[in-house]
Amino acid sequence: MTSTATHAENVLARPGALTELDIGAQEAVRNGVEGWLNDDLAFCHRPWGCDLSQVTADTLMVFGEADVLVPHAHGDAYLRAIGHGQLVKIPDAGHWMDDVEPAILEWLVSDTAAPAELY
Repeated sequence: MTSTATHAENVLARPGALTELDIGAQEAVRNGVEGWLNDDLAFCHRPWGCDLSQVTADTLMVFGEADVLVPHAHGDAYLRAIGHGQLVKIPDAGHWMDDVEPAILEWLVSDTAAPAELY
């Protein structure tokens, strides 16, 4: 089994993996991740003030299987809380999924199922 750190290194080592957003994120945590971690814990570990089971809209959640910032396990939990919808896990995708954004946007303005090119 690959450790999370090794997996993250493998994802970042791929050609074209680092975008301007990635570089900005790296700069933001250059002196440590404590502030980011505190924000993330506060966001994830407190009540949201809403009941996700009350969501009635069609729901598509897209997660990268290699995302080390927001693991796809979060999507599993959200889908259970909502009670309906579709969770798509993109193999080898990290947090930034620029290559599938056009397909996601197309789905958002259509009345069709999630596009196959997301899988």
